[in-house]
Amino acid sequence: MKKSLLILFTLFMVACGSEKGSKISKKSHLPVARGSANVILAVMDTNQWNGPIGDALKDIFAESVPGLPQDEPYFKIRNINPLKMNNILKSGKSMIFVSTLNNRGRQSTAMRKYFTPSSLEKIKNDTSLYKLTQKDMFARGQEIVHLFGQTEAQLIHHLKVNKSLLRNYFLQIENKRLSKSLFKVREKQIEKNLEEQRGFTFNIPYGYDLAKSEKNFVWLRQLDPEYEKDVFVYFKPFDSQEPFEDVMAYREEITAKY
Repeated sequence: MKKSLLILFTLFMVACGSEKGSKISKKSHLPVARGSANVILAVMDTNQWNGPIGDALKDIFAESVPGLPQDEPYFKIRNINPLKMNNILKSGKSMIFVSTLNNRGRQSTAMRKYFTPSSLEKIKNDTSLYKLTQKDMFARGQEIVHLFGQTEAQLIHHLKVNKSLLRNYFLQIENKRLSKSLFKVREKQIEKNLEEQRGFTFNIPYGYDLAKSEKNFVWLRQLDPEYEKDVFVYFKPFDSQEPFEDVMAYREEITAKY
């Protein structure tokens, strides 16, 4: 069975190979996706955005990140009226297209143009379908998730059940984008010293200095005219769950000491 699967996979790759050049050529003519980090454009009927579906989306993407000293959402999510879509909005880095088949308003009708007749038929016949991902639809480097359902209640159910999956999908995308720009150049000598002297390492962006290095504590900082950026690592043998029971209090204890 494993050999058969391998052969089928190889045939699939060969069959797709002839189209690869044309796909690359097509993408090269697209504009580069743009927009701020951690921003998602929600293209959907404004009435649905202001109703239960919008609330479910905000619960997924605009929920506050735990563990921070101030409230900060995972994402800033902004509603876009589908009737007002233009080339600038279409070039957004992260977008979700949200629609339900039972909504017959002008905006919802406009949303259905993003589906083929066969796709709409599948959605009508299969209540388990709710999501489709797409890359580079209007711009290079763009990530789009289509969220849909036969009814609002059905879609809301899928959104609540798959809350973590949907959020993590965009979190992973943002992490990859950030890493690509942040780690173009790294402080590899500091990384090497940490590994040799402290037994651990992580990727350190260019411009960070080792401000303090003690037996159980390492402090890295980057000074720039506008902001000071700091990373500290405190470590000791694991002997109880206590520090993890109140991470904020434990952090205050360490920062007060140093």
